[in-house]
Amino acid sequence: MDLSVVASVLGVGWIVVEYAVKIIAVGVVPEDRRPSSSSA
Repeated sequence: MDLSVVASVLGVGWIVVEYAVKIIAVGVVPEDRRPSSSSA
């Protein structure tokens, strides 16, 4: 396995994890707050 292949896999994996964290944060955080306190 080449070092560039490992680096690209880690890069893609990090992007996927980052998007997953953002989606979970958007999906979970508003449920804990009142609609009146949320900002657009």
